[in-house]
Amino acid sequence: MDRFLIGQFTTGLQKNVSAFLSNEDAFETLRNAYVYQSRVRKRFGTDLLVPSGGVVAGFEALGSRLRFKLASKTDAVGALSLVIPNAPFVVGASVSISNGVLTELFTVSQLGTPAALLKSGAATLATLNTTTGALVITGSIASSDAYFYPALPAMGLITKETKNINNEPLYAFDTKRSYYYTADGWDALDATVWTGSDTDFFWGETHRGATSADDILFVTNNNTTDGIKYWDGTAWVKLNPLVTVAGTIEAALIVVSFKNRLLLLNTTEVLPPLFSKNFQNRCRWSQNGTPISTIATPTDVWREDIPGKGGYIDLPTQEVITSAQHLKDRLIVTCERSSWELVYTSNPILPFVWQQISTELGVESSFSQVPFDQAIIGMGNVGIHACDGNSVKRIDEKIPDKVYEIHNVDGGIKRVCAIRDYRTEQIYFSYPSTDRTAADPYPDEILVYNYNTGTWAIFDDSVTTWGHTQEGLPTGYVKESRHVVGGNQQGFIFIVNRDKPTNSPSMQISNIAYVSANNSDLTIKNHNLSVGDWIKIENCIGSTLLNNVMVKVVDIGNTTANVVTVFSSGIVPLAGYKGGGTATRVSKVDVVTKQFVPYQQNSMGSSISEVRFLVDKTTSGEVEIDWLLSSSDTGTFDDSETTGTLLGSGSLSLYAEPLVPYEARQNRLWHTAFIDAEGDCVQLRLNYSDKQFATNAKVECDFQLHAMILSMSPIEIL
Repeated sequence: MDRFLIGQFTTGLQKNVSAFLSNEDAFETLRNAYVYQSRVRKRFGTDLLVPSGGVVAGFEALGSRLRFKLASKTDAVGALSLVIPNAPFVVGASVSISNGVLTELFTVSQLGTPAALLKSGAATLATLNTTTGALVITGSIASSDAYFYPALPAMGLITKETKNINNEPLYAFDTKRSYYYTADGWDALDATVWTGSDTDFFWGETHRGATSADDILFVTNNNTTDGIKYWDGTAWVKLNPLVTVAGTIEAALIVVSFKNRLLLLNTTEVLPPLFSKNFQNRCRWSQNGTPISTIATPTDVWREDIPGKGGYIDLPTQEVITSAQHLKDRLIVTCERSSWELVYTSNPILPFVWQQISTELGVESSFSQVPFDQAIIGMGNVGIHACDGNSVKRIDEKIPDKVYEIHNVDGGIKRVCAIRDYRTEQIYFSYPSTDRTAADPYPDEILVYNYNTGTWAIFDDSVTTWGHTQEGLPTGYVKESRHVVGGNQQGFIFIVNRDKPTNSPSMQISNIAYVSANNSDLTIKNHNLSVGDWIKIENCIGSTLLNNVMVKVVDIGNTTANVVTVFSSGIVPLAGYKGGGTATRVSKVDVVTKQFVPYQQNSMGSSISEVRFLVDKTTSGEVEIDWLLSSSDTGTFDDSETTGTLLGSGSLSLYAEPLVPYEARQNRLWHTAFIDAEGDCVQLRLNYSDKQFATNAKVECDFQLHAMILSMSPIEIL
């Protein structure tokens, strides 16, 4: 009997060679787990970005959703009648009324003119005309503030630079409004209405204003109706750059500060005789100084026909400018299939010229770039690339086909978004997989890259946009420390927590309907779930039997694209769902090793009798152990359960065994799985079984694998 130690995990996901040729510590599948500091670890968890005060117990999820305060409070008898701006509204939109002690929630479960709203409390009437926005509520909480939750996708999380160290404000955007974070949760910055679609993401840059002491946030969503705007401290003001006497800039894909000038890239301009045209390869710049020019107060700071003011230069290619990032004191601009540097000349007449870096590699997704001190990493059309200012090269050699698994239609390329997590030393690329459809096009996976070790992994999650925040952190977080935050397709904002093994309840359940003794229909706007996924139901008011229950998705879109059918294990939901319910995506850890062939040099197969696993101790965690033989895709243990043949133990406990008293004192445990199998190669799989999902505690614990010892012996291959 030979024993083989597999540890010091440094390869991660490897797909560029066959599984029997990959490195000994490589994984053919690494989903919802990743390699970190030489061990395999369960994916990060998330917490809702909920203020430490001001949220009523049981309604914590409301504090993390993008919302705005309505113009009026309820009157002395709890009545409210007004028109909510920015109609029409979608299923999943909500209204909350709270006095700080009590909260009542009203949920749009169906469209109508008007539609009756689900009522969580004592209100006697609640209707909303989802076409006009007319809201009528009677008998609710008296003399209290009311908020509206549009349930629209988060389209930008932008930090504004200020003079305060470690306390920069975080601004959020959906398709219609901008928001800022307060002590009580989100609220609208002002009444400005944006008109972009759910692929018009927001790009932001802090630059100087009228004086060099001003910190002004400029944003663009590349929409000609919205234009380029800046926040003056009280309202969004439309930047109206005059480039000639009559010519103006309508929109731009990118706004960036460089060499004391504000630059606009990939512009749409109105030029005499007043036609609108997209100059997809153009860079426009303002004068050295303030870039402010408005409709009310037009200035010449962008004028190309006045020497020393503004100007432009076009790339010597008709490719589309897709993105731009700073690399130390340089500005790197990318197209779909090429990369360029915008070189500063110090000549006030022509301050910038183009210099090509790569003729074949660029960046396809505008928000996929992440800057480093030595390089810029971004997702292109043929791979994930790193540009060091002198050359561009692929860094995804271990997973060369992954970039081709991004959903290319329904705005899929525009939906790719990336962020750097300094704590875990990783980049997260969120993207829609090829499983997405036009009805549910939002990102459903995250590609994870450890930039120190060069390892890759894949997580299941829905993140439409990323950002960083240092303010308004929930209880338990280090104040004024920089944390990664994400937003999703329902307008929930959550914070990444590498030390938490569970996700946040970031999907609202708009309705629950009985289907059968085992199945229920959940209305979840833009749920982005797939058959086989698991979710945890919480916070339901009415239908409370489903609370804290994990259910499996068995059908999607059987009624509408917003309905999922779940298997609820014989739990029949009570009639009269009143709202408040949330769904949490439960991470399905799935780890498949390489195909071990230790005796192939002697033309011998392998017999495996046991595997010892060194794991971190948890309170009650458990994973299933399965083995795949002779390059089969089917697990042997799963087969043995079906046929009743006992081939070994199928579960690995991650807790101290009661009969081994000393394990209670240990932080790490050696636990053994007994296997009786043979083949020309052996492959191990660690995941969660449906039985384990039925017990919340088993799959909600952490999972960290440090090493494995395989006990094997050679056999003749028939």
